[in-house]
Amino acid sequence: LDRAYRFTVTCREEGDTAYKMIVDRSDNSQRGTVDSPITDTFSKTLGRYVRLTVLSADTSTYDGTWASISEFRVFGKEGVLSTCNPPLSKQSGFYVHNYPNPFRETTQIVFHIPEPGEVTVKIYNSSGQEITLLAKGRFNKGDHRLIWNTLSHKGRSLPAGLYYYRILYNHKIKTGKMMLLR
Repeated sequence: LDRAYRFTVTCREEGDTAYKMIVDRSDNSQRGTVDSPITDTFSKTLGRYVRLTVLSADTSTYDGTWASISEFRVFGKEGVLSTCNPPLSKQSGFYVHNYPNPFRETTQIVFHIPEPGEVTVKIYNSSGQEITLLAKGRFNKGDHRLIWNTLSHKGRSLPAGLYYYRILYNHKIKTGKMMLLR
């Protein structure tokens, strides 16, 4: 939060020997914050391997003892988070994530449950106040997707910021954070 990291993101396909530049922030002077994270959007790029390189002030490879990157996500062909977790169909337990994140108007909360059960999905703001009850009821075993539209909240749109989802499934709880951009 207090550093203006300089970094690059590159990728390459299977069999390629050279990485292709996707994001070049080697001259970055912007500090990321919770309310104003550093985000990059770029056209779809095919790649099997993705590399994040943090650089020093002189743009050589960073040799410090730590760097703080709160989220680094790469999405697969169908828009499902693919590099950090296996596809939902291969999950054997209770699994949750949302996509896209950060998002502008709507995001999907995606979850897998290993057997039928009671599920409650709630959204909270950064102060811990409940914003909405997204779902409550009995869900079948398998993958489920819920869409949260921030523009239709009690007839008004929600402000940008950090939000949390909380899913209760058969006495198990999963939470995650979501960044709404405007």
